[in-house]
Amino acid sequence: MAKFEIDIDVFRNNNFSDPIRTSSSFLTPGDIIEIPEGKVLPCDVILMNGLCIMNEAMLTGESILVVKSALPKSSAYYNSKEDKQYTLFAGTMCVQSRGNENLKCLGLVTNTGYMTLKGGLIRSILFPRKSEFRFYTDALKFVVIMVAVSILGIFSHWQDND
Repeated sequence: MAKFEIDIDVFRNNNFSDPIRTSSSFLTPGDIIEIPEGKVLPCDVILMNGLCIMNEAMLTGESILVVKSALPKSSAYYNSKEDKQYTLFAGTMCVQSRGNENLKCLGLVTNTGYMTLKGGLIRSILFPRKSEFRFYTDALKFVVIMVAVSILGIFSHWQDND
């Protein structure tokens, strides 16, 4: 589940007419790829051209398909948290893709491997954060304070009897 590879078409050196077929393990952020229809994506991608229908059930648990559109051309900066409608995530399946303007459905690779959303999920399973319960430390403090109060009570009771 953690290691996943497929063959994918990559466009490099601004050559959009002749893609290079390569293994997804050789992808790097900044590569432009053709979105493979009917396959699971191996990396996080910004959809640059076209329209995709994605099955994100692996990440979200939702069985409803999600329509993703291309990033609009504007002067605004891309923000991965706010612009999720333009982002295709690793581990999701492209059910259908349609290019526009006589181009194929293209995307820009943003993250690969453990830096993807799926990779973060796997990292959190393999290396969980140490969970420290505050209740345990607070209960221990309470017991220590109660022991100190009872010791003070015993000493004050002894001094009253003498």
